[in-house]
This record gives sequence, structure tokens and C-alpha cells, in this order.
Amino acid sequence: MTLTPSSQRNDPLAWAGNQCGHMAIGFGLSLVVGPVVAALAYFIAWEVLYQMRRLGGGWRDSVADSLFVTVGALLAAYPAFQVHIFAGFAVMLVIGAGYRR
Repeated sequence: MTLTPSSQRNDPLAWAGNQCGHMAIGFGLSLVVGPVVAALAYFIAWEVLYQMRRLGGGWRDSVADSLFVTVGALLAAYPAFQVHIFAGFAVMLVIGAGYRR
């Protein structure tokens, strides 16, 4: 695992695994601090302050990572809608992986 920003441009499998990891981070954070705080704290603290400002990461990668963290947070917060949220996650994952081929 590297902590450097990367959008895995030519590696759809690596990108899908990366986004599954972001979903798991969102799920875990949401259990501790709630979904809104989890999504906002991740985006501001990690993506904006660390990856974009300190390491020079791109905004598209940061937005995609944050969206998948938000999906994970929603999965933890709304168990009644897990099937619907997971279906949306699967669609996002397939489209994103296909874009990287």
C-alpha cells in the first residue's frame, strides 16, 4: 500500500481494489463518528490537506476517492438501504474500471 495519490490510469483491477478500500474506510469511520462527519473529515483532512496540497494529487482522483468513502459511510449508516447503496457502488465501480481500460 502506498500513501501517494494515484488514479491507476491503465490498471482497472488496481483502481477497483483501491476504491473498495476507500469504501471500507468510509464504513469504519461512519461507525465511529457518523456518515456526514466521516465523509467530510476524510475529504478535508486526507484528500485536500494531505494529498492535494502536500503531495500534489489531482482533484479528480480526490473526488472519486471521496465518493467511495461516502458510499461506505452510507452503507454503515442506512442498513435498510444497503442493497440499493451497494448496487450504486457496483455501477460506479464498473464504470470507473471500464474507463481505465
